[in-house]
Amino acid sequence: MNALAILLLSVVPANDRASMVDEISKAVVQLKEGDSKMKAMYNDVAQGYKKVGPTITRIKEINHDLAVLKTQLVNVVGVGYDYDVARDSLNDRIRSLERQKAKLEDEVKSKKGSLEDQERAFKEEEAKAWEAAGKSLTPLLAELRIDDDRKALDAVMSIFDLFIFDDHKDVPTAPGGSVLDQPLLTAVGKCLATSGTKQITRLKKALERTVAMKYAAVIAVTEIGPDAVKADKEVLSLLHELNTTLIKNKTLTSAERDARRRMVQKAIDAMRP
Repeated sequence: MNALAILLLSVVPANDRASMVDEISKAVVQLKEGDSKMKAMYNDVAQGYKKVGPTITRIKEINHDLAVLKTQLVNVVGVGYDYDVARDSLNDRIRSLERQKAKLEDEVKSKKGSLEDQERAFKEEEAKAWEAAGKSLTPLLAELRIDDDRKALDAVMSIFDLFIFDDHKDVPTAPGGSVLDQPLLTAVGKCLATSGTKQITRLKKALERTVAMKYAAVIAVTEIGPDAVKADKEVLSLLHELNTTLIKNKTLTSAERDARRRMVQKAIDAMRP
């Protein structure tokens, strides 16, 4: 097959693209109808964590204080009245903190019972939302070529308005798991890659947005490869900055941090000619 034939086959007629863009926009609107229920459930979980949060923080502080006091106790090795007084004083403080800790742990346990039920219900609702979104959007994303069509890119980016792509910052651990595990994120990223370097500025901006946008953009530039850096050298700089931020991150679980770093490193490697 000659180069002209390949080019002709790769071109998506404008009316076909417009139709797919319209279908994506309609699907997003329909999917958003379920967002209000899911947001309400998420807010219940977030409020629960807000109530428990200060108590959990206090338990952590007590654990730190206990570790310090126990270290001090081990270091009191002398014999005599003054040493005995020091040991008794430290033991009294340790016992007092342990009683406080036990009381606080009982309080957290009582509150967490209903919170765990709320979180379980949210996870179930979110799983249904991911399934529905994947079923509606994945086939469309697989067919769409964005190229330099701004409306097509806008339609794909509008998918991130769905609540399933929210960062869930008000809850210590993402109740629905990692967005990186969702096939829909990969589908979005690969679809974004069909814009090539024609809309690289938008992809570059996405690298600094929400978690979902950021890693969809990482997938996209990985697919585009070295041409992404040829079009805009800042893409590689942003990937390195993201990798450095992940290395320093202390709030993510090690599994989530490592998964994100693998994705970013793969993108960095893909930028090499």
